[in-house]
Amino acid sequence: MCPDGGMPYDYEECDPTARSQCPEGFTCRGGTLRGSSDAIVYVCCSTINMSIGDWFTDLDLAPSHIPYIPLVKLSSVYIADALTNASSPPIHVGDEVIALSYPSYVTASLSAVTFPVPPVGGGFLHILTIIDADAYPYALMLTANLLTPSSVNCLVGSQSPDFYFFISNGTVPEALSYRHQYSILVFSTPTRLQASGLSQTNTLTQSSNSLMDGCNDISCFFTKSTIGTQLGSPLAGSLFYHNMKTFYFMVLTLFQSASTFSFGSLFGGLGTTQAVGVRGILMCEGKPAANVKVKLWDSDRGIDLDDLMDSGVSDSRGHFELRGYTSEISTIDPQVDIYHDCNDGKKPCQRKVVLDIPDTAISEGKIPKTIFNMGTLELSGQMGEETRSCLNRM
Repeated sequence: MCPDGGMPYDYEECDPTARSQCPEGFTCRGGTLRGSSDAIVYVCCSTINMSIGDWFTDLDLAPSHIPYIPLVKLSSVYIADALTNASSPPIHVGDEVIALSYPSYVTASLSAVTFPVPPVGGGFLHILTIIDADAYPYALMLTANLLTPSSVNCLVGSQSPDFYFFISNGTVPEALSYRHQYSILVFSTPTRLQASGLSQTNTLTQSSNSLMDGCNDISCFFTKSTIGTQLGSPLAGSLFYHNMKTFYFMVLTLFQSASTFSFGSLFGGLGTTQAVGVRGILMCEGKPAANVKVKLWDSDRGIDLDDLMDSGVSDSRGHFELRGYTSEISTIDPQVDIYHDCNDGKKPCQRKVVLDIPDTAISEGKIPKTIFNMGTLELSGQMGEETRSCLNRM
């Protein structure tokens, strides 16, 4: 049933277009039923004997989009946190990377790759990341002219390579989460890539002079573009899926009215760093409300992710003070969440009060220029937006 005599996990059918339903060491592959040469059935098949070429051809990436199959499979790849440059755990072929709670990994830019054996021949390595190669929109990121290492590890962050990228036009319907396919290809050339006339600065221009050289699809990039034709066949490759709350291409639609945008605004910090501070006094039936949980949030009112900026509890006088910062493309939407039991009887859970902080309290940078004073807040009555919470959101 599985291609090439592979071992099935069981005989339950799977969907190759959906998030992996197979356990570790298996992937959804199509095979024929015994005694039938036409009926294709998809089941979870062992990956132990799959080459990188099997992965690319099974997913119809090669040769329809990527004309050349990598020679070997990368042992692992690592992606970088855009804010701290912290590296992820190792990612292997077919992995599902779940970054829903890690918005700084939205771009999944590579920090390192590991080969099964040290690459030979010296010269230079070039790492091409293709996002959603078989879909539209799609994107290409090329890290070029890395010195070939003498070991199995190629550390991208330790060098100063040239960088080129292209992002196609197009959007998709808004969803709660998004899943992108990342194809990683590593090329080797004896000399540096010649990129005459191409800009590798931190500005993207979607013109005939860009990385694509006027091509409208990935296959054309490999066969006709200035850089693509120099790359030749890939030395090694990998493939994984990246799941996140923010859609990679949706972020870019904010810049559609401009002909160029700053690469740093997306890849180097995900927007402008903004800070806010707030203080107040909590009372319950005229007495100080001590040990009341208070949280400072950047609330999600659009495509931005919720960010917890600070949290604490009120002191014996009912006083609290919070301050924090986050980076967003648009203006942050700060709010204070208060969790309390004042005048609540024996009802289960807690009262949760949400109070907005005005935009005038927001300042650029990591330190708030002013602390917004909410004054004295009497918790026994109704105020702001109130719900109930059995679990303070963390």
